[in-house]
Amino acid sequence: MSNETNTDERDSMIVYRTFYESIRELPKTNQAEVWEAVFELGFNFNEMQLKGLSQTVFRLMVPVIRKNIAQYTNGKKPKDRPKQNQEQAKEKPNASQHEANGKPIESQTEAYKDKDKDKDKDKDKDKDHSFDGSINLSNEVSEFMTIYGSAQKREATEGAFLKAWQRLTQNGGGFNYPPKTAISIIHQKAAEYRTFCMISKQIQQHAPRWLNEAGYLTDWHQEKENFKATQETAKGGRTNGKSTHNDEARSYGNAAIDFKNAIESQFED
Repeated sequence: MSNETNTDERDSMIVYRTFYESIRELPKTNQAEVWEAVFELGFNFNEMQLKGLSQTVFRLMVPVIRKNIAQYTNGKKPKDRPKQNQEQAKEKPNASQHEANGKPIESQTEAYKDKDKDKDKDKDKDKDHSFDGSINLSNEVSEFMTIYGSAQKREATEGAFLKAWQRLTQNGGGFNYPPKTAISIIHQKAAEYRTFCMISKQIQQHAPRWLNEAGYLTDWHQEKENFKATQETAKGGRTNGKSTHNDEARSYGNAAIDFKNAIESQFED
């Protein structure tokens, strides 16, 4: 059952690796439900209403699919052509206008040049400390908060998100990703982390803390595999009738801390 219908449709869509990695962890029945919902939304623009675990995983993917649909829809719109009368209105000033205005004084010309140079310097100075002109900070943070999924304060999340983006796009942080690629990395890692927490039944960190502690640099797929291996060991591991689950949990926690510290040490100034 869907809550939205659209007579339009398309012949292709983008399926990201995070979709595959998240869905393949589900039971076969849930996998079929989620894949059907993904393709129904991507191809026919209809959002299906699932239940339980299937709905939880599908909701992680909806913002990404909708963003792709918006790009597809905008790409189909015809571009506005410049009006001829606007071009004709741009007439060159005649000789009398030149004579009336006179030539600019040399000192004024130099002053304008210096002013332009100062503006260029300011732009270069601020370039690494602000969002690219083609990126809307508010929209990207809203999408991140939807993907991340836990309650979070907008202002704190926005500041932490900007710092994370700066770290991925600046050489000083050890990376030099294009602006939009850095945004995609943060969104993708947020989805992977949420899936990991869902599978491991761990409580998610508050989004600002997750961003400030560089959770977007963690290999959450590997963390998920480590957790599954730990669970398998804990199920069969008993010594003298006593469960070794707590020991395994502590071992896993220490391994996660070591892994995080190793990642962060690579990017220290």
